[in-house]
Amino acid sequence: MSFGGPPSYPDLVRKTHTRKDRTFMNEQAEALVLEVEQATDLKEEMTKSQSTRFYNFYRLKLPPLQHNQTPAQRQG
Repeated sequence: MSFGGPPSYPDLVRKTHTRKDRTFMNEQAEALVLEVEQATDLKEEMTKSQSTRFYNFYRLKLPPLQHNQTPAQRQG
């Protein structure tokens, strides 16, 4: 759980669906918490994958940047 800001959605769901001893309130609460955590993990993996693919695509398409060129010189 993070401190110093609002909780993440998985942390919030876990906090509101578990007892003080950190056990789940019932099987349905456990299923919900695990589903939210898995969905968040999947979203993070997809974001990393998309970011990497985006970087690799444009790295292959763009010529190396020459710092001593003006924008007009870089285009053509």
